Amino acid sequence: VLGWVPIEEYTFFVLQTMLTGSWMIWLAKHLPPETKKPANPILIRAGMTAALGLIWAASVWNLLRGPQSRRYLSLTLSWALLPIMFQTAFGGDSLWQHRRLVALGIIPTTLYLGLTDSLAIESGTWKINPEKTVKVDLIKDKLPLEEGLFFLVTNVLVSLGMTLVLSTESLK
Repeated sequence: VLGWVPIEEYTFFVLQTMLTGSWMIWLAKHLPPETKKPANPILIRAGMTAALGLIWAASVWNLLRGPQSRRYLSLTLSWALLPIMFQTAFGGDSLWQHRRLVALGIIPTTLYLGLTDSLAIESGTWKINPEKTVKVDLIKDKLPLEEGLFFLVTNVLVSLGMTLVLSTESLK
């Protein structure tokens, strides 16, 4: 354990970043380039960031004032949405322009990680404290909503970051 977090969690972050990042590079090389630029880049950036900001504010409020059953959900959204908002504020228009790449980067990797995690939970490798969840399963008794959301937001972070780094618009 390093701090309060098992060393395996830190290892997972590195491996997930490598998995999703490698997938994004492969996709970027094999998908046709998106050439049509959004009409109003400032509006797209502001709109995406503002919408995420509202969700972030609600999650922080829930973290501070909400019931214990929303703790995991609120923690995940509270920390993850800040860098995602930074990414959309910086390049929401580029992310929208390359939305197919972004979606294909996020969806398969999130499904893969969710399915493998559900196998680990089912086999007893670890468990999620039910007192800190909203008790909604994405896979019956195998994958809590919060765990699936965790994989989603972490893949969003990596996919948006990779898209922005690979995008020629980011270099201007």
